[in-house]
Amino acid sequence: MFMDGRPNETHMSFQREYAERLDWMEEQFKDWAFNLLTVFFYYEDKGGFTEKQKEFHRQSMAAFDGLTPTYHVALMEDSPYLVWNFNSLLQGIQFMFSMMLTDENRPIRMCRNCGKAFIVKRYRDKFCSKECSEEYKNSLDV
Repeated sequence: MFMDGRPNETHMSFQREYAERLDWMEEQFKDWAFNLLTVFFYYEDKGGFTEKQKEFHRQSMAAFDGLTPTYHVALMEDSPYLVWNFNSLLQGIQFMFSMMLTDENRPIRMCRNCGKAFIVKRYRDKFCSKECSEEYKNSLDV
């Protein structure tokens, strides 16, 4: 997943060969926001869900199924590496989003205070910033 010491996601996000209409992208981002919320609520509240509610969350994530990108192995001097082939911008973004949702070390989370999505710096992080953490703690004291 690395090329020139940087993740492939970085390289993919700066490709200029493909573009989509802004209104179409806006609709896709709304769908991804729904998926992010689904993941967040599922893992934060799954102990309080009925089996029917859990199945609803699982089905909503299954609906986030797109075309699978292909790949090939390229040879470098030191070692082989994977090259991902995306047929559309949507496919590339879905792949990057999915990688970020499932990243064990730096997953995407939602701030418990403001609700903003953020990439954690430490696995136990629950807030997007120190200010949000303090604001949340102060709200509990009231």
